Amino acid sequence: MKCKRCGKEFEQSRKCHVVQKYCSNRCAVRECMARYNAKKRLLKPIQPIYTITCEICNNPFDTTYSNKKTCSIACSKTRRNRRSKSGGIVSGIKKVPCEFCGNTFLAIIQRHHLDISKGNSGGVICLCPNCHATYHYRMGSRIKSVATSKEEVLRVLE
Repeated sequence: MKCKRCGKEFEQSRKCHVVQKYCSNRCAVRECMARYNAKKRLLKPIQPIYTITCEICNNPFDTTYSNKKTCSIACSKTRRNRRSKSGGIVSGIKKVPCEFCGNTFLAIIQRHHLDISKGNSGGVICLCPNCHATYHYRMGSRIKSVATSKEEVLRVLE
C-alpha cells in the first residue's frame, strides 16, 4: 500500500482490522493537523491589508494592523530610542553635536527639554549623556529653578 501523506510504500499491519491509509502514526497526525489547520484558515475572517509608510525610513510596507508605525524591528528600535542611525531628523528635531562640550557622536546625543510641559515646541538643547547627567546632578532637587533657556543650561554646566 501507499501512504496518503508521504507516498511511501508500506505493508498493512496484521493487528489492524481497518484498512491503513498512512505508513506511520507520525504521518497520520501530520495529515490530521493539516486538515484541521485548513478548516481553521477557512473559518478565519479575511483581514484587510493596509499600505503604510514607515516613520523612520519612509519606505511603504503592507500590514494587517492599521496603527503600525514602522516596517521592521530595526526601525521600531530606532523609533523607541528616538535616535536615528545617521543623526538625522527624528520627531521633527535635527540632532547636532553636544552644545556644551562639542561631542560629535550623534548616536548618543540626548535632547534636554527646556519646558517639559510644552514638549518639543518648548525648546530643546542637544547634550551628550555626560553633560546631560551633570546638568541634572547640579540642578539636584531644585525642580522650580529649572533653566528655561539655552544660555541658562550652559551657565549651569560651566
